[in-house]
Amino acid sequence: MRLSTPTRHASRNPTAWRSGYNWILLFTVEFWRLCSPTPAVAQSGDTTGFALPHNQGNIQLVITAWGQWGTHSLYPVVDPFTGDSVGGLIYPRNSRLHYSGGDIAVGASISGEKLVSEYYEMTPLSGEVGACRMQSIDRTKSVYAPEAFSELDILCSFTDTNTSLPFNNPFESRPHRPLGIRIDQRSMAWSAPNIDDFIIIHYLISNVGGSFLDDVYLGFSSGSLAMYDVGRPDDDGLCGVIRTWLFDLTCSAEDSLLVAYGMDNDGDPVAGQWTRESPRGAVGIELLGLPADTLTVNYNWLAVLAPGSAGVAPANWGPRRRGTAEDPWRDIGATLAYPEGDENMYYVMSHREFDYDQILSALDHTRSGWLPPSADAPMIASGKHSAYLLSFGPFDLPPGASTEFT
Repeated sequence: MRLSTPTRHASRNPTAWRSGYNWILLFTVEFWRLCSPTPAVAQSGDTTGFALPHNQGNIQLVITAWGQWGTHSLYPVVDPFTGDSVGGLIYPRNSRLHYSGGDIAVGASISGEKLVSEYYEMTPLSGEVGACRMQSIDRTKSVYAPEAFSELDILCSFTDTNTSLPFNNPFESRPHRPLGIRIDQRSMAWSAPNIDDFIIIHYLISNVGGSFLDDVYLGFSSGSLAMYDVGRPDDDGLCGVIRTWLFDLTCSAEDSLLVAYGMDNDGDPVAGQWTRESPRGAVGIELLGLPADTLTVNYNWLAVLAPGSAGVAPANWGPRRRGTAEDPWRDIGATLAYPEGDENMYYVMSHREFDYDQILSALDHTRSGWLPPSADAPMIASGKHSAYLLSFGPFDLPPGASTEFT
């Protein structure tokens, strides 16, 4: 399939994107690649110019210039307008309640070889265009720009073309093999009370290399992290997908949607009561505009049963379909559900599968073609730290071509 028509641009009217409910709706990702290196820019500890916060709405979110955002494990970033120090993804604002941040992955086939570029293999473009930049529709701000879409647009540009990264692929013991892509990212946020609980991120992906990219897939992973203050134990999360939403209207209208989410299993009550330290929110991803209507959306999740390390996958369990003659079983690594290496990551991104929700993992789904439940199923279904991957494709990207999505 050749992409010739871009998707719609983000509207200057934020209510056009409003989904009508009180979940946090934004692209968020973290923890799918639990053994990944720290991005090269962040290893120095100085992210000045390469990270900026959204701090005007009810979500406080750090955006980086290497395809990662909302990560609490990096470094707090100072809001240039208020002087506030913002770390990771916090909701509601100033609550010290942290939720999973995230990153982007791009996979494609080059002459039959399956390659995936993830956030830790991305680096900002050189010069001013590579740093995070700000624009605003607010004429009173110093960053006012007529081409802005929101109260604060944060623009970043990065590529996967750096082959001198200070680490190897954690599972393949080889240097990074780039796809030859450039990503231009624009995140948008507002502060009005009826539109302050979501952030929109728009992407333009360009093939700046010399290879034809066949069957491109885009992936966003996220986790069920939800905790008060960084460093507090959190091992009881849940993830899943909301497919419909019943609006509380006179006609009780039901809307179709697809929101992948992560949350705490019970909000961590103290002595049976929720407190200000109780993470009772949920963070979700909703794809608002895709490059083509014919693309397939896949959803995979896994529960982390024991920690991993560099080059060693964490003990895990996640839904997998049984192999068939038409769709043979594939081992994707040393564990059941964690993809090791580019080819296995590409397989998970591209393989048609839409997992059932984590809370349903203690039920037997074998009649529907799934593997039997885990021996740890009651614990997993009750709440266990988990990660999910929402991916879509395929499309082709010839040299010099671009496509965009929101």
